[in-house]
Amino acid sequence: MMKNNPKAMQTNLIKDHTIVQDHWITLTADNPIHQADQKHIIVPLDLWKAQKSELIQSEKTLGLLIPNTTELTEVADAFTVVKLIAIDFPVFTDGRGYSLARIIREAGYKQELRAVGDILKDQLFYLSRSGFNAFELRSDQNIEIAIKGLSDFSISYQ
Repeated sequence: MMKNNPKAMQTNLIKDHTIVQDHWITLTADNPIHQADQKHIIVPLDLWKAQKSELIQSEKTLGLLIPNTTELTEVADAFTVVKLIAIDFPVFTDGRGYSLARIIREAGYKQELRAVGDILKDQLFYLSRSGFNAFELRSDQNIEIAIKGLSDFSISYQ
């Protein structure tokens, strides 16, 4: 039986300017791959490094959760394997995830790039400009109101 995981309980997110049901579950030390019932799993970077071979050989659809301090060289080899990269924003004032998203996109990653953590409505437009196409909002954010943040501006200077 899987332990409760706050990210597993969240059911909706914004993806490609639409509210969709989240069908991914994030693995933790308490919820390893052999206990994950779900087909789509997001693996934290440290777990990815420790169990990469086992994960690749599994029949799971893989995603990768990385800190916003991650270097591209740590994850570039995962680009052909994972269908989702989630970048964690520990606090909304820490903008390193924006730069990391741009670097990942410029390196050629075309799949889902998800912002997770301390994400607010006011950031969505700028996050999307950095390369994110999916947003997992904080539990206190209203997703119907937040999605409007993607169209806060009609013209970009850059």
